[in-house]
Amino acid sequence: LIEQIPAVTYITALEGFGNRLYVSPQIEAMLGFSSAEWLTEPDLWVQRLHPDDRQRVLTTVYSSCKNHKLFRSEYRLLAHDGHTVWVRDEAVVVRDEAGKPSFLQGVMFDMSDLLQAREALHKSEEKFRTIFERTAVGIALVDMEGRLMECNPALQEMLGYRKEELLTKDFSQF
Repeated sequence: LIEQIPAVTYITALEGFGNRLYVSPQIEAMLGFSSAEWLTEPDLWVQRLHPDDRQRVLTTVYSSCKNHKLFRSEYRLLAHDGHTVWVRDEAVVVRDEAGKPSFLQGVMFDMSDLLQAREALHKSEEKFRTIFERTAVGIALVDMEGRLMECNPALQEMLGYRKEELLTKDFSQF
């Protein structure tokens, strides 16, 4: 199951953080490194952290390990070929039978597509808002009951009402 899910799972020692005990084969599809490379080069994760995220992520993960708390972060990793991969990384401290913290067990999800979709949506919303606010044509968004939900400045000027007044009106009144 662990080696079939669409995410990278891993186990890392708490002592000498970076000492990976296990990493699932999905690491190769995500970053272009084999599991063996990831396990034999203990500093590889730190080296592949995006320089703009490195200090923040390291501070967070060291704090999580020291305080034995949940680690949760979104950050960028540099893949083997140099492209950037956004990941959501979550890990918990696993304790032995005596309750002593033993290792960090986590999962990394590739969020690159999701973040690209968010960015495209944001740009689309900005474009719509710019057109809506700046066009010389009166525009209103009306719900199924005929109530105005939103109106642009051109409609306000055309009808001679402030936005607050228009939003209290039923469109059939016009």
